[in-house]
Amino acid sequence: MINLLQVRDLCVEVDGQEILHSIDLTIPDGEVHALLEPNGSGKTTLMMALIDYPGHETTRGQVLFDGQDVTDLDITERARLGIGVTQQRPPTIAGVKLRQILHYVVAHAPQRAQTIDQLVRAFQMEPFLERDINAVPGLRALHPEARMSHEASVGKIAPEQVAYPQSRGMEEREAIPLIIRGFLDADVEGLSPELDVRIAEIAELAGHGEE
Repeated sequence: MINLLQVRDLCVEVDGQEILHSIDLTIPDGEVHALLEPNGSGKTTLMMALIDYPGHETTRGQVLFDGQDVTDLDITERARLGIGVTQQRPPTIAGVKLRQILHYVVAHAPQRAQTIDQLVRAFQMEPFLERDINAVPGLRALHPEARMSHEASVGKIAPEQVAYPQSRGMEEREAIPLIIRGFLDADVEGLSPELDVRIAEIAELAGHGEE
């Protein structure tokens, strides 16, 4: 089985301080893994290091993505390969319902459609099918000692992710930077305008390449 991601003996520094030390991680293609650790343990630092986000210096180790050594590639080159990080709260897509997306995904897989329908009924998720995409309730901890967080994920942009915007009349070279730009949305208070411009450039290069 081909490994989608391999991290070998990875050490990462932020502002001159080592945050990650000798990290090893292997994720086979087709699998989804969750990293569950206390706040401050380095989960986000690892995600940022995997995309070579500015300020996260890899001092030792190797990162392989889909069999290719990407350790020395910058954030733009990794984005071209399909490496992206999803934001914690994706924007709502008004008018596009979850039910529509599910119908599109299972249009040619009746057995899978039946399984999904059974799961929806079993877990009483019918009301969520009529929500706009990503319009999910926020999580709130009621216990004073409870701490909740939502981490990022990294992965390859699959053809089916591009297929939906293409079905709406968008060309592939337009769809890919749109997806990347969504992943790299940096609408965060305190970030410099220069960083916003750089992120927009990366999104465009991911889909169009350098002229």
